[in-house]
Amino acid sequence: MPAKGRNRIAASGKEVGVGQSFPAVFEAEFAPLLRYLQRRVGASVVEDLTAETFAIAFRRWNDLDPSRPVRPWLYGIAANLLRHHWRAERRMLRTYARTGADPVLEESDLVIERLDADASARELEA
Repeated sequence: MPAKGRNRIAASGKEVGVGQSFPAVFEAEFAPLLRYLQRRVGASVVEDLTAETFAIAFRRWNDLDPSRPVRPWLYGIAANLLRHHWRAERRMLRTYARTGADPVLEESDLVIERLDADASARELEA
């Protein structure tokens, strides 16, 4: 009969739970949590959210209820971080819409201006 509580068998065949060390849980859960987050956010943010999830889990490790499984707790932390990320992104996009500024286009305009200035400087030197 499987053990109750937070211990469970990971894909590697090892028991993973609070009875184990945090590094064992990190090793077993990092890849699945990364894939979960990759399906929900872009590649530029996924590693930050995964790292933040485990940082919070590490800080709160002793607060974890021993009768509860670890994976749903980690995914709950990740889901909260996703909501915070999406909320901040919506606020940022609304601000861009309100101001009419597009940071992507402004950055490329600056690059083009720098290239034109470099070309002009080379012409003047010649």
